[in-house]
Amino acid sequence: MNALFDFYYARELEPDADDDEAADDVDDTVIKPPVFDWRIDSRYILGDFRHYYDMNLLSIDYLHWWEFRCLFAALPDDFQCQKRMAYRGIKLGSIKDDKERARIARIQRSIAIPYENEDDMIAAAFGGLI
Repeated sequence: MNALFDFYYARELEPDADDDEAADDVDDTVIKPPVFDWRIDSRYILGDFRHYYDMNLLSIDYLHWWEFRCLFAALPDDFQCQKRMAYRGIKLGSIKDDKERARIARIQRSIAIPYENEDDMIAAAFGGLI
């Protein structure tokens, strides 16, 4: 029955090996800002699909969610959606060169997703300190 819910909510049934490794390294209490937002990045999704697949998502009568997700995941790294996610996910502290770090920081500011913590997320971040 659980697999049915996973299918309905379009959850991954078999996570990638990279996801497992990343999950082991990350503390569960660390909340990271999102690198992608469907509302904000929708114009780039439309453009990327039109450019790469010659597909106008606004005029398609039916496209299964999983098919869309597969096509979205298969977009090349040099397309706008993938670039935006990659830039947003870069940790500035890992960049040694000052000029490159400043360049990436400017890009991140220009494509930042407005992000606000909800009350329960803030409480979770502080654990039992309050």
